[in-house]
Amino acid sequence: MPPPSAEVIILMLGGAGYCEPLIQAAKQTGLTARLGATSQGCLTPAALQGAPKSLVKGVIQTSDTSFFDTASPDAETFHRVMKQYSAGAANSASASVFSQMMTLEEIIDPLTDISGATVLAVMKTAHGHVFMGSQLDPTKPAAIGGVTTHVTNTGSRILGYDADLNYVDLNHNQWISGF
Repeated sequence: MPPPSAEVIILMLGGAGYCEPLIQAAKQTGLTARLGATSQGCLTPAALQGAPKSLVKGVIQTSDTSFFDTASPDAETFHRVMKQYSAGAANSASASVFSQMMTLEEIIDPLTDISGATVLAVMKTAHGHVFMGSQLDPTKPAAIGGVTTHVTNTGSRILGYDADLNYVDLNHNQWISGF
């Protein structure tokens, strides 16, 4: 057991199946450690409902989109579409996929000649807005699964919750390098 002045941080690796038992145990025992998760969608408001307030306020997680930003027009579009077409709650994982699809649509939409060569060329030089993300920078491609891509958000946001399970940006609305 750590000394009373030490802060305990538990980082959960894996999917929601690993998080749920720990969250249930925290609810039953009053655990006050900080929780972090590598899985988007692991520490959701629904999973944390009823957990001790000190546990909720100690959650740390990342997101590669700003889906939680209620002032963002992109996030508003995302939540409106999710409400209409999704049976489950919107989360960081669904926001990532939606962001990539909307960003690709923005990049490809102006093309008049849709061929493999033109799509590939525009993807290699894409710049500008990432839907619910930072700016595309063709000089800083992301490597995902060994494949280099120029059309994904390369930044992350650090998120937590307030006592009412509302998202809080813990890094003052700043993107950090994600890849």
